Amino acid sequence: MKKPVIAQLLIAATTAVLIANAERKPPSLTQSTSGGPIAWTDSLEAAKKIAAREQKLLFVDFSAAWCGPCQKMLRTTYRDERVAARMKSFVPVLIDVDKQPALTQKYDVSAIPAAVFLDAEGNVVQRAVGYHDAAAFLKVADAALKKDSGK
Repeated sequence: MKKPVIAQLLIAATTAVLIANAERKPPSLTQSTSGGPIAWTDSLEAAKKIAAREQKLLFVDFSAAWCGPCQKMLRTTYRDERVAARMKSFVPVLIDVDKQPALTQKYDVSAIPAAVFLDAEGNVVQRAVGYHDAAAFLKVADAALKKDSGK
């Protein structure tokens, strides 16, 4: 008599876990970087105002929660001390392509991760696509700074 009760309890518990997991939303990109050294924003418009005021370029990372290379960059490249220090020269923006498809289209992002460096008006200064380790990313960031200073 005890076996059917235990089986029913196991079925009920398994069903509850499956329902809870199905309803769970994937973490947003900004949540996945919490505690990291880069102070991301997900508002390009707010970032443009800061960039204009501070006379900095914007660094826009187009990414997605489901993108393996994107998540690897968040865990490795963007946590590198050298990269975090260099990001102080930029206003960093993290755009989830699934949540902001209009921006993704506007900046012609067809593959991610995509690093797009913009001036305060939103004009593209430099771009790079794909996973970049810290050293490679620093080269791209430095190239953007060099192009901007050459105006």
